[in-house]
Amino acid sequence: MLRLFLTFITIAACSASCGIVPQFWCDSKEIASKCDVEAQCAEYRWVDPAAKPVMFEMYTESHCGACIRFLFEQLYPTWQALQNTGILNVTLYVYGNAKQVYNPDTKLWNFTCQHGFEECQMNLFENCVQHYTNNDANKYMPILNCIEQTLSDPTKDEMQCIFDAGMDFPTINKCATGPEGNALMHKAGAHTESLNPHIEGTPTIYINGLHSNPMQYEIQVGNLTQFICDTYQGVKPPECRPSRQ
Repeated sequence: MLRLFLTFITIAACSASCGIVPQFWCDSKEIASKCDVEAQCAEYRWVDPAAKPVMFEMYTESHCGACIRFLFEQLYPTWQALQNTGILNVTLYVYGNAKQVYNPDTKLWNFTCQHGFEECQMNLFENCVQHYTNNDANKYMPILNCIEQTLSDPTKDEMQCIFDAGMDFPTINKCATGPEGNALMHKAGAHTESLNPHIEGTPTIYINGLHSNPMQYEIQVGNLTQFICDTYQGVKPPECRPSRQ
């Protein structure tokens, strides 16, 4: 990294004339701005060597149109681009605007989902997928992406998504239709319902444990990959650099 920084200093020295010795250009943002090297300083010098991955959490539900579009157009492509860089951790909570009531007779939770019974079934199924992949996004993201495609693509089905991932469909189906899946969805629901303030709709996105409507709007209408790269406080991986056509 030092070699790259020295290279940038050498090149910039040939073109910048801010009246300050190059070795001090990154001492402050004011100096960097005056010498027109803010971008270079941000990439090579103003970094946290112990930076943690950006924590991306999404509260979602399986039949939510806006959630599905965001998954297909933003989240999944971003996850694919950054999954091997170590700068992004993704967690999905599949419950959304559902409601739950405990039934003392069955000792199970009764769920009512915003988009009906079929959404509850798929929510349960997706919670079981997450559980049986040890909640590892590197394993469950491709499966959930595939499952969501079944809603609009009649050539796809949940069973094939599970088989293609090398998982056992009867195990996932047993989970989704039994007390295990019921407990898993209750857990996702309890976490969702514990948020303060409560979610107003889906998807609801948290970055590093924080949420605001303006930030979510920027994420949903902008470029999620760039947002994650800008948020990460460490040295940016090559995947964060704009591609050159």
